[in-house]
Amino acid sequence: MKTGLNRPGSLQHWSPAALLLVVTALLYGHTLNVPMYLDDHRALLENYLLRDLSATAAKVFSQRGLTNLTFALNYQLAAWALPPLHLVNLCLHAACGVLVWRLLLRLARGSWLPLLGALLFIVHPLQTQAVNYLVQRATLLGAFFFLLAALLYLRARSALAAGTPWRSPVCLWPYLGAVVAGGLAVISKENTATLPLVLYAYERLFPHAAGEGRRPVMLRLVPFCLAPLLLGTMLAVSLAGGNAERVFYYPLASLQHNTPLNYLATQLSVVWVYLRLLLLPYGQALEHGYPVVEQVLTLKSGFGLIGLLALGGLTWRLRLSRPLSAFGIVWFFLALVVESSVIPLDPLFEHRLYLPMFGFVLVVLDGVSAMLSERWSRFVVLLLVLGCLPLAWRRNVLWADQVAFYEDNVRVAPHSERAVKKLAYFYNQAGRYDEALRLLEATVGQYPGSYFLYNDLARLYAATNQQERALALLELGMAGSPAHAALYEAAAEICVKAGDLPQAVSYLQRGLQATSADRSRLLNTLGVYYSDAGAERQAEAAFLDSLANPADNAARATTYLNLAREYYYRQDWPRVRETLLKALEFSPGNPLALERLGEMALKLEDRELAYRVAAKLEDADPETWARLQRAMRKVGW
Repeated sequence: MKTGLNRPGSLQHWSPAALLLVVTALLYGHTLNVPMYLDDHRALLENYLLRDLSATAAKVFSQRGLTNLTFALNYQLAAWALPPLHLVNLCLHAACGVLVWRLLLRLARGSWLPLLGALLFIVHPLQTQAVNYLVQRATLLGAFFFLLAALLYLRARSALAAGTPWRSPVCLWPYLGAVVAGGLAVISKENTATLPLVLYAYERLFPHAAGEGRRPVMLRLVPFCLAPLLLGTMLAVSLAGGNAERVFYYPLASLQHNTPLNYLATQLSVVWVYLRLLLLPYGQALEHGYPVVEQVLTLKSGFGLIGLLALGGLTWRLRLSRPLSAFGIVWFFLALVVESSVIPLDPLFEHRLYLPMFGFVLVVLDGVSAMLSERWSRFVVLLLVLGCLPLAWRRNVLWADQVAFYEDNVRVAPHSERAVKKLAYFYNQAGRYDEALRLLEATVGQYPGSYFLYNDLARLYAATNQQERALALLELGMAGSPAHAALYEAAAEICVKAGDLPQAVSYLQRGLQATSADRSRLLNTLGVYYSDAGAERQAEAAFLDSLANPADNAARATTYLNLAREYYYRQDWPRVRETLLKALEFSPGNPLALERLGEMALKLEDRELAYRVAAKLEDADPETWARLQRAMRKVGW
């Protein structure tokens, strides 16, 4: 019977690692210019913190702080050029593949199956989302450190099983390395917080040959719990500070019932979609638009729960006869549980299967080993690898073309509001206005509850001088989804363009009465309209009210910038300086805030401040830095 204490076999040398790197390069080498998608724009282009390396480094121990630091380093080296960004993701994927191979050498039978298992991990088409979707570097980096921690822990555990004392460097250094890697995993992405549970499952399924008691095992695992507990406490404090409603508010129709309990009930069926995608990877999409259930107790969730209980019973039975399969199942679910339990996120994203994929590979390898000879086992796994290659290649080709990508997404999930919205946007960008209009009208007609799309369709109507039709559509949306702030903003924007400021203000005030999650956003927009109309005091009051409501850092920085503009018009320089510094506090590296601070320094002849701002701008935005440099030269600085 296979145990977790086997030593690596004849392929322990590193030539297979070179093969894994070559396969990764060949499969993903043509994706270096894949454009940005979804959160890439908000998390990278609009996240000015990443343009300030020192400010990003100071927050390395916060949520995804280490991932943000790697992006900040990317920006310092090549700004937001796509090839370097993708190259880091590609290298991380290859490195994860090598770690998977090294882990499998310790866990799986033979020497060729581990290599084939690592290849399956690399080439499975579900992995393409984590690699190509830039912001999911968090997934890759977290998985890398998670796998590294597991490998180092197994190495220390093997030495202990061989009779080496814990204080010996052969045991101690790998163990300490595992603890550090586990902590780095947590500050890369939160789903890695279950590492201590995975290691405990390993200890239980592959007990120490000498019959080690449970207490020493628990003591060894305590250090692995520190980082997850600290980060969890920080997140809990943040949510308790009034941010929960804003963080978990979604305007999508599919997410209108997204409470923790409803989300958990939804995951009872989502897990089976994940398992189907692993076994039969067809119908892939970035945006599945999987709806959160309206009622917790449904036939679908009931069958999902029964299936999971049956799978749990199977795992329990396998723990003695096939412990490696049991460990693979446990790994899969523990690597998935943070994002697929009670935290109300978007229910289904394929990149969440990146780390659980290792558990799937373990089950596949152990399963074929149980049924077939080693020779036939290699053949079957090789067929799986060869079958995955063209599917992964096709997904990578799609990622390179945004229009084709979202057309495929809408074909797979025609009800996905975000996919339809993005496809309509790219049609517009390409000058295919009629196609954008037909797409939005067809989707809204088929799914009338898709209020997320009403503002896009209304703007298209307004752009073709159909203001009344646009406002009528938005009114319909407001009646169906009164808390959706973007509908009121779109109506106000249409009114302002038509020269009807009082009506625009009226729409924003209606929105303020109807929504509590996006009040800060609406108040900021109201302040902008007041400011453009010359109503200085009303604008200032709206901006201050906006700052008094919960908002993310980027939104706060924008409001402070708008407020600073009001003070700038009045030449109230102390307040200008104060508000611009507050904007930079929430958005370090923000080029607009730095440029305005530099302009103020020039007016006040504050040379020291101007040089400090210029030094920051040189890294944050070279183009803005050049403008400030020219202005400084004009005054002889």
